[in-house]
Amino acid sequence: MSEPTISIIQSRTIDAREEAFEAAIRALAKYKFWMFGYHAAGWVKYNRLLKGTPWHNGSPFGRFVELARIEIGELPDAKPHEIHKAKRLSAEWGEEMFDIDHDQEAVI
Repeated sequence: MSEPTISIIQSRTIDAREEAFEAAIRALAKYKFWMFGYHAAGWVKYNRLLKGTPWHNGSPFGRFVELARIEIGELPDAKPHEIHKAKRLSAEWGEEMFDIDHDQEAVI
């Protein structure tokens, strides 16, 4: 089976979606939560434009949502092994991915 052809508009939409993801992660890394939301919403918008094409993807922000649900103790319909995995990932993300120092005071 041949590769699907991509239009110029689809190509530009994919590029814009990737830029939105990168901008969202950069904003989150700098504690700029409003800007994270702005760019994350842009990613969702561009991804919706690609619905029905091979380039439509699942949200890369699902991991952040899962982490937030773990933090508030809300894991709807989770099985015990899923909770264990989520808690393990939460510990890994909290310490490695985000490089959090819990002893350091927040600077406002």
